[in-house]
Amino acid sequence: MNRLVILGLFGLLAASPAAAQTVTGGYGGYQRIARGVFELGLDNLLLVRQGTQKLGSGDDDVSTLEIAYTGGLTPRYFIADSFALGLSVGFFVRKQTATTKVGSTETETILADDSGVIGFLMANYYIRLGNSFFFKPGIGAGGFTGTRSLPVAGTTDQKVESALAGAAVRADLGFAFFASQHMNLRAGLDFVYRSGSDTPDGADEGQDFSTIDGGFNIGIGYLF
Repeated sequence: MNRLVILGLFGLLAASPAAAQTVTGGYGGYQRIARGVFELGLDNLLLVRQGTQKLGSGDDDVSTLEIAYTGGLTPRYFIADSFALGLSVGFFVRKQTATTKVGSTETETILADDSGVIGFLMANYYIRLGNSFFFKPGIGAGGFTGTRSLPVAGTTDQKVESALAGAAVRADLGFAFFASQHMNLRAGLDFVYRSGSDTPDGADEGQDFSTIDGGFNIGIGYLF
């Protein structure tokens, strides 16, 4: 009976090697991620940027506030030891406002209000740092589609809607800590470059634009 149980356990391990051992261990923590491992990750990139510019020599100024968020699920598959390909699909929100202060009067103007869907094909290589920490530089390319909503000048309730579409590139300078064989925590710097066109509703042609968003990216991954 004991022999049958042992043979059955070996059979399960042989049938699912990736699930049995996602990362190889050793002295000083996990050393590499095995080929054949599948990971489902959640990434969140947030950018908040604020600036102020003086108008003349008085107290009048123009302050700008820019908020950008990109996030979504990223399934990854390790096609070789410590080298993964992933498909990141999520949404983005980007809003930029300017507040003009002249004397005691403040006027807020929306400079950009974008939202939509963005996706990348990512490639990451995991470099062991020790104690289950890895540096995971990566690069990805993809595209985006969405809308831009801007108020009509001189009005408060009328807006101009535009269609956004274009290509995007993402650079990942992040780190991962493997808390266990099946879970890691991720953090680092990400940069997203978008280049596309802004086409107002009813127009045949649009205007080209480009943006670069950089910020702190945090996430979590489950491996099996």
